[in-house]
Amino acid sequence: MAEVSLKVNIAGRSYPISVEEEEEGNLQEAVTTVENNMKILQESYAVKDKQDLIAMTALQLAIKLVSNKTETLKNKQITDQLSEVDSMLASYLLD
Repeated sequence: MAEVSLKVNIAGRSYPISVEEEEEGNLQEAVTTVENNMKILQESYAVKDKQDLIAMTALQLAIKLVSNKTETLKNKQITDQLSEVDSMLASYLLD
């Protein structure tokens, strides 16, 4: 796995970052997501200060992350329960 050094531009500022080569596409998509979200917030709330837009974007993305973690945990619990039922059924059918 090769690591690449890149510079990304967010809110008019350049940030150096190193990522694994195969993650470069994800990084570019993340930058685009941040920039697009900032643009939507600016248009929706007439916010001009880029620091406020970055903070609002970070908060929205963090909320999505927390929601995804919660959903993943629920899905794991359901999967575990289904596996348990499957084992019980397999045991019952084999007896």
